[in-house]
Amino acid sequence: RHFFRDKPRGKRLHHPITKENQFLETEGSVLYWASSIHNLSNQFVRNYLDEHPNSAASKLQIPETRMVLGGLYLNGPDSKDGRAGMIILIEELIAAPEAAKGPHFLKFINNGLPVPKFSQGQAGLVSRFLAFSQHVQYVKMDKLAFVSDYQGSFTLLSDPQILTHPKLGSLFGEGNLGTAFLDFEKTHPCNEYCSAFGLEPFGPSANAGPSAMSGTKPGPLDLVEDHESLPTPEAAIDDVLTEQAGAKERTGDGEQPANEPANRQRQKQPAGKASLQTAGVPASPPPSKRRSERIEARKNAAASSRKTVG
Repeated sequence: RHFFRDKPRGKRLHHPITKENQFLETEGSVLYWASSIHNLSNQFVRNYLDEHPNSAASKLQIPETRMVLGGLYLNGPDSKDGRAGMIILIEELIAAPEAAKGPHFLKFINNGLPVPKFSQGQAGLVSRFLAFSQHVQYVKMDKLAFVSDYQGSFTLLSDPQILTHPKLGSLFGEGNLGTAFLDFEKTHPCNEYCSAFGLEPFGPSANAGPSAMSGTKPGPLDLVEDHESLPTPEAAIDDVLTEQAGAKERTGDGEQPANEPANRQRQKQPAGKASLQTAGVPASPPPSKRRSERIEARKNAAASSRKTVG
């Protein structure tokens, strides 16, 4: 059950059932999706080792980790002690055999900073492997999500969080820290697993194009920015300013072609060269010119609309 304290070290208190149910439903959803995303990175490891049996990665010790099994239990109408309609999150117990392999419960990586909390021994090995798993998830999920707040035993993990890109909106509860997600490429420390499995380290050019990682592609956010029909704001502004500057120069030369606005005058044809326009074949302007024309047309249309409304 979910509880809170009215003061540090105070008595455990419970919210009303409706509020407690909302919290536990979110926790169940996080466990469900975190299990799937964690399995995604584990599957990547298995596939890579199958395809590269003699690689540097095959020489590394690979921890066997997974999320605990869990589910939501709904108390029926005949439940006693005021539990009717109450939801309870039931999770697999990290039992004595698991605890015997090492400390009963460890926090390997918190959800505010993707840096392993251990560097030595088995705890350090598992911490670095989980940090590598975050790198895999981040790339495989098109830079939109990864599992965080890794904790549990050396094999069973529990109570995770999922960090997502802020553009996806409010997802996965209060532990989803947007600032921590946006800082991931700056704060993630690549390690021997990242290198051995062929992951590119993050750097100034991390968003310049597709990763060299096998089977990856630019994310949907990258595709919007790189689409050739959508110039960047800087390029569009530069095109408009260049066009306006050229129009002023041509006006200064006294060129005022009929039936054309002053800021859209054509350049003079060089001496000795025939104009395609005079031959009846319209010249195709360069892409930057076409973009600036579309922008100018939209501006003129908007201005006309405002005049009509006024």
